[in-house]
Amino acid sequence: MNAELQRLALRHLGGSLLVALICITLGATLLWAARHSQANARASHASTRDEARQLHERYLATSRDEALLRETITRFETLRQQGLIGPENRLEWANGVRSAALALRLPPPEFTLAPRRSLGKIDAAGLFNLQASQMKLSLELLHEGDLLAFLERLATRPDVLLHPQRCLLVRNNIRTGGDGGGLHAECALDWISITPPATVEP
Repeated sequence: MNAELQRLALRHLGGSLLVALICITLGATLLWAARHSQANARASHASTRDEARQLHERYLATSRDEALLRETITRFETLRQQGLIGPENRLEWANGVRSAALALRLPPPEFTLAPRRSLGKIDAAGLFNLQASQMKLSLELLHEGDLLAFLERLATRPDVLLHPQRCLLVRNNIRTGGDGGGLHAECALDWISITPPATVEP
């Protein structure tokens, strides 16, 4: 009888141990699944956070680019309205030279304008070309201040950038060998303008 009870007890204990082993295995599996799910959730959260950060950075970059683009367009329109962008207006330049001399009560100057030459691209895209036309100028002056005043009048024109390359001043009595007064100026001036691509010609 005792042996039978022992067998039953052992059988019952074996069943209990099997059930306990199954429960432990099931619990471990559930725990692993929970941790795996948690790790996936964290990775997904980190990925979503990185995507949100990248989207925010792109938005900020786009905002900066838009502001820069608007500023560039505004500057372009201002320069175009001033006449700095587009075809050269040589007739206006010639009239400006004569008017500056007349305003200073100087004799009419003699000048020639050379063909345009390229100074290179001025934008990253290589669309706009900086160009210059050199003017050879001969001018009779009463004193040195007349030359500065004359150049200043030309430099204030809104339709061109004036870049004096060189000026040579000599006294008339030395130049002509006589006793004439005053000064004679020989100057080379670059009249600079901007040439846009054909698609944005004014």
